[in-house]
Amino acid sequence: QLAAKNTAGEGVDVQASRSARVEDVRFQEGEIVFGLDGGETASSVTIKSAR
Repeated sequence: QLAAKNTAGEGVDVQASRSARVEDVRFQEGEIVFGLDGGETASSVTIKSAR
């Protein structure tokens, strides 16, 4: 399970659709970019819930 905050500072739950170890997470112009094993990046991120 990953955790992130949106621009309003609210916590957002992030869950990968397939198993992968996250190497790094960085924010680029409002998008969350996940660096995965093997140099892959997630093609899409679905926000399941915000709290």
